[in-house]
Amino acid sequence: MVKVHLIGYGKWGAVIDNAINDLNVKHVEPKDADWIIISTPNDLHYDIIFSDFMMSSKIDVSLDKLKEEIYTLKNELTHSCTRSGRNSFQTNWVYNMPFDELTKLKEKVVEFTNQIVRQDYNMEVDECSYWVNVNPPNAYNVIHMHGSVELIGTFYVKVGNDSGTLEIVRNDGAVYNKIGRQSGTFKCDCEVGRFYLMPGHLWHHVTNNYSEEDRLSVSYNIRLK
Repeated sequence: MVKVHLIGYGKWGAVIDNAINDLNVKHVEPKDADWIIISTPNDLHYDIIFSDFMMSSKIDVSLDKLKEEIYTLKNELTHSCTRSGRNSFQTNWVYNMPFDELTKLKEKVVEFTNQIVRQDYNMEVDECSYWVNVNPPNAYNVIHMHGSVELIGTFYVKVGNDSGTLEIVRNDGAVYNKIGRQSGTFKCDCEVGRFYLMPGHLWHHVTNNYSEEDRLSVSYNIRLK
């Protein structure tokens, strides 16, 4: 019997599932699968990181408006919240902001997340808070995790050349294996206009911004029900 995990149960996911049901297969979790079959739109990317995952998708919002709102927010606040950022600006947790494009982005983040968790876990978003990050040259984010929240995510508004990478760090002694190389980290070169979603228990950090421009992003804590 072949153990299979099917990712994406939309129109084509259902077609694939019906086709393989007549075969000698058993549906299992990703960590137990012999085969992982991915049935998602072309603009959706899904990485299996051991038994964990990172999903990402392009989100259609105005980057120019987001930049304007982020810098407006930065100028209106008298001080930065001390989170994982070093030499950087971060707001506190925010549930609702009076900014149209940030609100639109949050709504699309919730919509995308619900598409994933409803089909894979029979759950939905209960609460979504977010904050903005401005990482100027030489800023970085120290290694951290987000505690008890089920999912975390980041949308990248502005990323310059050599402005740092998102790195997921294992804390159990295991390594990420690639041909000819072993590493305790999974590195993600983040793309402007793309949202990245992963479990909240994963330890991660962002390396130093060696560019001459600000790195702008919006981060999310997502609780499920």
